[in-house]
Amino acid sequence: VESAFTDVDAPAHKNPSSTQQKIIELREVTQRVQVSLTVSFLGCQVELPEFSRTVDDRGNEVVFYVVHVCLGRRKWALNKRYNNFSDLDSNLRLKYANLPKLPAKTYFKLKTNEQIDARRAQLHAYLQELVNRPDMRTNPSFRTFIEIDEQIPES
Repeated sequence: VESAFTDVDAPAHKNPSSTQQKIIELREVTQRVQVSLTVSFLGCQVELPEFSRTVDDRGNEVVFYVVHVCLGRRKWALNKRYNNFSDLDSNLRLKYANLPKLPAKTYFKLKTNEQIDARRAQLHAYLQELVNRPDMRTNPSFRTFIEIDEQIPES
């Protein structure tokens, strides 16, 4: 890491110019921001412990997967539909080639608790793989999905 400080007793030709000094300071600030982003996301944990069934405005039964997010001392829960996971996956695949496999969409609606719980477990594994990827730390789609910037604005 280059130092933003110069040696007062050093010969004049060894002291960085004003422009060089500003570049050095900007590099240090950039590095601190990158470290801050990394540290703030390293302890992120995501769990999908359950699902819930509810009826929408049109009288159709819908399933929400409950996502628990923990980052440091902050904890929050999100309700996500399968479509939310599918949209996230589509957005991520535009940028990343090597992603975990999202559970396939079914032709028929999942009806039994066992079927829904099996998908919940697959979605859990999918999210676990994503949260452990360093490239997800700054990805806007992933950060929006887990609502990290809403819950911890300074992250």
